[in-house]
Amino acid sequence: MSKGGEKIMRGLREAVAHASGRARAARVHIVHVPDVKATQRKLETTKIHKSKSMSAVHEMMDGLHKSGAIDKQTMREFDEGCLAAMPVLGPDQIKAIRESEKVSQPVFARYLNVSRNLVSDWERGVKRPGGPALRLLSIIDRKGLRAIV
Repeated sequence: MSKGGEKIMRGLREAVAHASGRARAARVHIVHVPDVKATQRKLETTKIHKSKSMSAVHEMMDGLHKSGAIDKQTMREFDEGCLAAMPVLGPDQIKAIRESEKVSQPVFARYLNVSRNLVSDWERGVKRPGGPALRLLSIIDRKGLRAIV
């Protein structure tokens, strides 16, 4: 990697450390970016970040990865630092999410593109949601069904 690339990487690591509270002192610059809300909405529908600053850092790193300035391994390291861990949802929580949206199991299943029996299994604790279904449940819990329609 070039010296310029190394400086960028060092600065981004410092930014991640500062945003996560691990850095004692840091020089902070506020950069005004046009149409940030549209970019945040796009990111929030696909990935859940620990904070808005982590979202911005992740977006910048993703751009560097797409341009070839950083490799896949480095991008994975930043994913671990910036992305929030997937929540573990128990049967009662899944049922509470569905009931807060005032929909039946079959209707909820249609929104999630799964079977009614699978929603029933989740709510009884027979099975646990994973992957995309867990992500959708997390989004619905935070923003409601309108966020995925």
